Amino acid sequence: MRNRLIQLVHVAKRELNLDEEFYRNILTELTDKSSCAKMSIKELEQVLEHFKRIGFKVKKKSSTNKRVAPKISRSVSPESGKIRAIWITMHQQGFVRDSSEQALDNYISRMLNRKTLGENISFHCQFLNGQQAYKVLEIIKNWHKRELIKWLEDKWQALRLHERFTSLSHCTALLSGNAPKQESYQNLCFIFDEATGVSKEL
Repeated sequence: MRNRLIQLVHVAKRELNLDEEFYRNILTELTDKSSCAKMSIKELEQVLEHFKRIGFKVKKKSSTNKRVAPKISRSVSPESGKIRAIWITMHQQGFVRDSSEQALDNYISRMLNRKTLGENISFHCQFLNGQQAYKVLEIIKNWHKRELIKWLEDKWQALRLHERFTSLSHCTALLSGNAPKQESYQNLCFIFDEATGVSKEL
């Protein structure tokens, strides 16, 4: 069963077009482990469920018991998988109320129609072309970053005094004593994960 779960997680990574760095970040965020080989069955199931929520579908085995290679949609841009992953993550963090695909599509449509007066075109995440997907990815990352900064700033002074937080020496904001406005997006995601655990102890 464990090998089957690992195989499915790897298939999900490929079908969702997740690059290596983004994929490892998701694993770490969900389980504190960056490799499937180090995960328990429960943790692998947790990762697989996350990938299902952002669009991965497990294909049933054929009746002939022959191994069938998964079909991969070449029209789906790599950015589309990242957009879904960020949307689901923002919901889990409390920044987005509705994690559904319809809500994401509505958000994407608003972002892509916003600069075109009078236009009301419906866009769907899985059908975005490369240029559209890249634009939406940058927009949603910037929105997520603003929400992370706002949350952290509200609790920053208390967090900075916590021993677990002071050990994060790679974070320039912690070293300088400033709020985390200048942190990279990936660093902010990591700091938030640490902060949510610390804030429960404050």
